[in-house]
This record gives sequence, C-alpha cells and structure tokens, in this order.
Amino acid sequence: MVYTYNLDPVAITIAGWPVHWYGLMYLANFFLFLYFGWWLYQHYFAVKPKLDWKTWENLIFGGFMAGIAGGRLGYVLFYSENAWISDPLIFLRIWEGGMSIHGGIIGVIVYGLVWCKLKNQTFLRLVDTFILPLCLALVLGRLTNFVNGELFGRINPNGWGVIFPHVDDAIRYPSQIFETGKNALMAVLFSTLIFTKTSFKPGTYLGLFLIGYGVMRFIIEYFRQPEIYVGPLTMGQTLCTIMVLLGFGLITYIYRFNKS
Repeated sequence: MVYTYNLDPVAITIAGWPVHWYGLMYLANFFLFLYFGWWLYQHYFAVKPKLDWKTWENLIFGGFMAGIAGGRLGYVLFYSENAWISDPLIFLRIWEGGMSIHGGIIGVIVYGLVWCKLKNQTFLRLVDTFILPLCLALVLGRLTNFVNGELFGRINPNGWGVIFPHVDDAIRYPSQIFETGKNALMAVLFSTLIFTKTSFKPGTYLGLFLIGYGVMRFIIEYFRQPEIYVGPLTMGQTLCTIMVLLGFGLITYIYRFNKS
C-alpha cells in the first residue's frame, strides 16, 4: 500500500495570513498543559504547599517558553552541523523550522528545577504531573510533522509506505506515524497508572518516560531518515541513549537513595 503525500500545512487563511497546523498544535498543547495539567494536579498530584491557579498559570507559561527555547537551542546545537558559528542569529529564526524534543525536555527540566527552588516546591513531586500531558502533546506534534511532510522515513525496500513528492519519488517509511503510535502507547500506559492510582515514589513517572521514550525512539530511528551521525548511531539515537541512562539513574536514585 502506497500513499502519496498531498496534505496542506496551512490550516486556514485569515485576512491573507496563513495559519499553519504547526502553530495550532503549539496553541493546543499550551492549553493541554494549562487545563488538563491543572486537573491532573488537583485530583492526582497536588502536594503541600499547594499551588493556586495564578501560580500555576505562571508555571505553565514559563515552562512552555523554556520548552520552545530549549527545543530551538537543541536543534541548532545537535542538528545544524555548527551553522551557528558562522550565523549566530540562527538561534532566533524559529520561523524557518527546526526543533529538538530532547532540547525541549532539557529546557523544561532546567526551568522546573530553578522554579521549584525559588517557590519552595519539590521538583520530583511536581514533575510527574506533566508526563501524561507531554505524551499527548507529542502525539499532536508528530501528527503535525506528518501533515507538514517533514521528518520523513528512510526508503522502504518492501514497497509500502508514503511518497513525499517534495522530497523525491521514493516510497518511504511513515516514521512520523510510528512515532505518533509510540507516544500514544506511552499516553495509554501513564493514563492507566495515574487513573488506577498506582503508587510510586515521586519522580518515577519522569524516569519511566525517559526510559520508554528513549528506547522506542532509538528503534524508530532505524526507520527515520537520518540527519547527522555520531559514530555508528544517528544523533537521535545518541541523545536517546543518554536519555535512557538518565532515566535508569533517576529510578536508581529515587528507590535507593531518596528518602522522600
């Protein structure tokens, strides 16, 4: 089965200005974290001192900006092949595209650590609130990648997949859909754990996310068109290896050394 890509990245046009699906995805994800995250916090994760709505709004807005900044910074550093050395302004030109989920996660974690320190909150108790919204946000993100016809897969010698005419006439793996399924699977897993009120120490969801995302993304990289190699691994596989190691390290710390 072969599908020829013919989707329009522009959702609607308002007064001559194109509104892209990618922009709508970011807007939807902001409200996903703001409102669904707040509901989860209220019903499943709230700890003392409990946050009020205004503080929550500020947390989400700051975290969202940190995620975008980290995503752009990560993309430039990890995937632009040192283009920033000759063109430092590349960091600011986000309209040209290019975001890294690994960089975004780093940006949010750094922001969260600083914010919790300033607000007298325990980072590991708060961070688990955002894992399920993050998985859902990644589902929307990868679907939008497919709509945009970007981050496409490698050529499939088995003759099924997607042709992206703006790239070439080759039949490629729908790696964006593979990643959508991976994120949806993690969303189902964390939904089950949360809504059945399975008891874990704080920070466990973050550790499980780092391991699960890292392992599955590492595998999917074999079907995704590589951008940069680091030795025998793609850049994505290299970053995912670090991710998995950090996840196991966090789980080890939580259950062997953290007394909270």
